[in-house]
Amino acid sequence: MKRNISYITISLFLLGCTTTGTDNYSRYFDRRGVPQPTLETFPHCHNYGCQKVQTIELNDAEWKRIEKPLKKKAKTPEAEREQIKKVIEQFEQVVGKIAKTDEDVWGTFQDMGLYQLDCVDESTNTTAYLVALNHRGLLRHHQVMAPSARFLKNGHLGWPHQTAVIREIETGDTYAVDSWFRNNGYPPFIVPFDDWADGWTPTDDMRPEIFENEDEDE
Repeated sequence: MKRNISYITISLFLLGCTTTGTDNYSRYFDRRGVPQPTLETFPHCHNYGCQKVQTIELNDAEWKRIEKPLKKKAKTPEAEREQIKKVIEQFEQVVGKIAKTDEDVWGTFQDMGLYQLDCVDESTNTTAYLVALNHRGLLRHHQVMAPSARFLKNGHLGWPHQTAVIREIETGDTYAVDSWFRNNGYPPFIVPFDDWADGWTPTDDMRPEIFENEDEDE
């Protein structure tokens, strides 16, 4: 019964995620009651639907590690998206240890507990990371958008899911930056937003870490 109640509770949080990728990320943070990222600090959500929010402040060494993939100016938007993947990976590894979310596993129901994250937590955190990078002048080819939710899959009503979103400045094309499909500390998937909205999901061979526990059990 407790697990069923948890499913219902989490689903209600997700159903409240009706933002769009064209919305302003500042309004998104305000609506959720989450502090705005600044040059010095940024919020970190966990425990499903941003029920728990910590304010993170990194030291110089931690910022240096995180920013390293973006220090070399990307010549193309495609190259910058690859850099963003590596930077988000570093953010999760550094912040995960600080916030005790370093053992978060992919998805919402694979594991449950205070330091696990659902897609609202993941997308809010990723957006906060991207905004922090933007404040530091490190995003040259992309704008940060508000998180966006999808409710349809292959034309049918599906489980609601939310992702961070970036927009390519030159073309206006939008991309989902989705870290929910992977364990903490792995690079997110960055895919065209329209594909993501149509129900895109990664194949298992795109995230080998999901088999790590199974291999250990054997």
